[in-house]
Amino acid sequence: MRLSLVGLEVRAVAGELAGRIPLRIRKVYGISRDLYSLTVRGPGGTVSELIAYLGGAVYLSSYKWRKPMTPPQLAMGMRKWISGGTIEEVRQLDFDRVLRLGVRVGEERFDLWVELFGGGNLVLVDGKGNILQVARPITVRGRELRRGREYLPPPTSGSRSPPLTVEEIVGYLSESEREIWKSLAYGWGMGPPYLDEVLGGEVDPRAKSRELDSETLESMAERVVNLLKSAENPEPTMYLEEGEVREFSLRPLDRLRERFEEERRFDGGFSEMLDAVLSPAIALRLGGEGGADERLMASAGRQAELAVEYSHRAKVFRMAAERMFSELARFQAILDLARAGKTPPGFRLDRARGRLIWDVSGEEIGLSVHLSAAENASRLYDKAKILEKKAERAREAAENLKMRSKGPPAEEVPLIIRRERRRWFERFRWFESSEGFLVVAGRDRSTNRELVRRYMRPRDFFLHVDMPGGSVVVVRSEGEREPGDATLREASVYAACYSRAWKQGLSRADVYCVRGDQVSVHAPPGMFIPKGSFYVSGERRYFRPELRLRIGLIEMEGRFSLISAPPSASDRMVVWATVVPGGVPREEAVHILKGKLEAAARKVGLELTLSEEAVRSVLPPGGVEVIDERGGKG
Repeated sequence: MRLSLVGLEVRAVAGELAGRIPLRIRKVYGISRDLYSLTVRGPGGTVSELIAYLGGAVYLSSYKWRKPMTPPQLAMGMRKWISGGTIEEVRQLDFDRVLRLGVRVGEERFDLWVELFGGGNLVLVDGKGNILQVARPITVRGRELRRGREYLPPPTSGSRSPPLTVEEIVGYLSESEREIWKSLAYGWGMGPPYLDEVLGGEVDPRAKSRELDSETLESMAERVVNLLKSAENPEPTMYLEEGEVREFSLRPLDRLRERFEEERRFDGGFSEMLDAVLSPAIALRLGGEGGADERLMASAGRQAELAVEYSHRAKVFRMAAERMFSELARFQAILDLARAGKTPPGFRLDRARGRLIWDVSGEEIGLSVHLSAAENASRLYDKAKILEKKAERAREAAENLKMRSKGPPAEEVPLIIRRERRRWFERFRWFESSEGFLVVAGRDRSTNRELVRRYMRPRDFFLHVDMPGGSVVVVRSEGEREPGDATLREASVYAACYSRAWKQGLSRADVYCVRGDQVSVHAPPGMFIPKGSFYVSGERRYFRPELRLRIGLIEMEGRFSLISAPPSASDRMVVWATVVPGGVPREEAVHILKGKLEAAARKVGLELTLSEEAVRSVLPPGGVEVIDERGGKG
């Protein structure tokens, strides 16, 4: 089974990632020379790992990946720049296997380029376009990827972005001098298995595009358009043979159906399927690189190399400190000049960070322009001492690893561990209605849009308060079974509570309800809707619910979850508290509610500690009044 994505699939991943931003970066890890992970937290507080497998894949993973004891230099360097930053933009370079992640850290902007072609690469670029970190320094075809150099994206195929019409695609193919497989692959990322689907098993992939007749070109163009649409709204499908996964695709493919058994069961999107299929396969491949003894010896070698590097840097820092102390007056004059915004000869001034860069024996040393020469020298001494301790620890680790490699066989530790499985709707606010229907609400503008675009179906119900701002609420239909008035009224309570009406202290609010097929994220031609809004057509049904909400714990698949629900849909709650708009500030209410729920849980024999973030995530915006609480069902 392949472990790499084609350009069309990279587009689908980019779209799903863009639908989940902003993503806050907690830490960067180098798991192996081919595998990197960014631990990220989404708007709903869900923690996952953004996996960049340089062998050809990028996706969000719900697994917990084993991290090395000593992070590689690339991961350490990236942490220095982007840990704590926020991924605010995700873009694919045309239809190529290249992603650009726009990261903001405070006022600074960085681009993290994930290149999945050739041997793959990971490149961190600053706001001026210069390379800060690169996984694989290379010089090829006029591109030089090295630290300090300007980053040049790879040459693109010159393809046009969708939406594309059949006529445009036919025009492109009829003028192309390439073989048909190259035209499809370079034009729109149609690698296997999509290439076979477009050709339909009837067209020679080596035939020149312009030599094909118009009927054949039009038939292929129609298939291309359908596949491009699947990148926007995937139907993730995998194909099995004797229970083993052999292939996967964005949507069911006729050519693969003929050979394999088809399976579709991924509500969480294309990334969820990639995680289920690729993560175990990548872990198996990387975990199988050499025996345990070989890996221990390799780790020992890396530790020994680190010890040498730390020792060298410690000597350089100590030498620089001694030089500064011996020439304090000269260095104070240099720092004064830098503080005035001028660059002293032989130095480089980083005005944004307030640092003077000094090259000492090939090592760049940063001096703070806000400190005196004596204070800078003292800091250099401290850094030298820290590096000397790191060198000693690395030497000890190398010796220990060598000893372990000579002892009994080490127990194999799996590269991935499955995280606690959570359903797709747990990233949103949700409850189960009194009639047994799933009701899901967005948390903010980003998750509102994701809920509508990815999860709302034509026969579902869409509810929103009849004023600007507020959560989108979706009631999911179940096949032929449709929610009744009780469920829709409960959903209207949800829409009213998570809106501006609560913040304004209203006791009731108007909420409208329509079908999913009456809602669009785009306005009709000639009309404009603000970013994050929706266009609703046709008749609306109105409710005027009371703003009253219960917050409590339910047992779900062997664990307890904190959710909110209208009082009439709270039967599953083991303990709960009822809240209405009131005068207690939201942050104070978080502490009060946390204490009341934990106390109520103890009364029924549950020892639970709730995080303030969990309580905050289910509270409506604005002031709160807790009017009652209950331990046990009732």
